[in-house]
Amino acid sequence: MIKKIKLHIKKYISIIKLKNNHCLIKNKIPSISFYVKIKNNAKIIFSNFITIEEYVLLQNKNGSIIFNDHIYIRRFSKIKNTNGTISIGSNTTINEFTIIQSNSGSIKIGNDVRIAPYVKIFAENHIFHHKDIAIHKQGLSSKGIVIGDNVWIGTGTIILDGVSIGNNIVIGAGSVVTKSFKENDQVIAGNPAKFIKGI
Repeated sequence: MIKKIKLHIKKYISIIKLKNNHCLIKNKIPSISFYVKIKNNAKIIFSNFITIEEYVLLQNKNGSIIFNDHIYIRRFSKIKNTNGTISIGSNTTINEFTIIQSNSGSIKIGNDVRIAPYVKIFAENHIFHHKDIAIHKQGLSSKGIVIGDNVWIGTGTIILDGVSIGNNIVIGAGSVVTKSFKENDQVIAGNPAKFIKGI
């Protein structure tokens, strides 16, 4: 009985939080912790069976964030989007302290992706062409990032703007991915990341 009451309270909190932030729920109401922070002035879409743990930040300004089915986002993660699109595929898990961030570009994460803790995915870069202008005044560029299906991204990995990752790829812990690996079925690792072996 107590368990049912707790589930109803959690469901009610989720509905209020999502409605107050203009989120679109396609079908089943996501399970969202009371301590999740949502800042949205545009479009965040939730499909079915989404779970978001406490202290997660979802921030969307003038763009869209799309969550497909069966997504689990663990505590202290941040998903931040400005003017672009972030799309996260079905059966994907985002673990603790991960940051996914885009500015005017897009980030597309495929299905069945496993993102370990402390991963950073940045689809943006500072422009620094003019020596006589401070870097922070030169603006940002954003080419976008694509991550295929069935990818395992190891702990502490950093994926930088403009990168495409194929299907069935394992990225070793602590890697810095600065270029694309579009071929499927391989292990990559290192700083900068390079091909290690086939799968």
